[in-house]
Amino acid sequence: MSFVGTRATVAVCCSYDNTTTAETSKLKASGLFKSNQIFTVCDFMNAEEGDMEDLIGQQLYVSLVNKAYNLSKKIQLDKSQKVTRIVPYVTKQMAAQGSQVPQYDRFTPAQWLLKNPTFLEPKAFSFSRVNISDVLDRFEKIFIQVNSLLHKD
Repeated sequence: MSFVGTRATVAVCCSYDNTTTAETSKLKASGLFKSNQIFTVCDFMNAEEGDMEDLIGQQLYVSLVNKAYNLSKKIQLDKSQKVTRIVPYVTKQMAAQGSQVPQYDRFTPAQWLLKNPTFLEPKAFSFSRVNISDVLDRFEKIFIQVNSLLHKD
């Protein structure tokens, strides 16, 4: 999709799982976007399903949630437990805490990160346990794909 007069090109990157397959197919069939302007998270990961949060990686995202919700060490989510998708894991784990923690939502960690960008700086976070190169590789793939859509005049 291009905005007339602005020559702006829009791309869409969607979460993808067995509940969104039909919606993604409808979006592709709608003609609003060229087929090369619609991506799913799975296009940039080695996974059949995924959410935007999965792009960040499990250890980093769980650390972000622990910080965003200011969870005490006693009730922090476990970063080392291997899961296929982060959002369902975080949702379930936080719900299991009952009234000790607020209900998980995707907005809170994103808002917290915008207010605390130093969280991603090596001196503020122990990246030794996070393979940051994998995270950067996933985002690099996204930028390469999106940049390939730009007009080359």
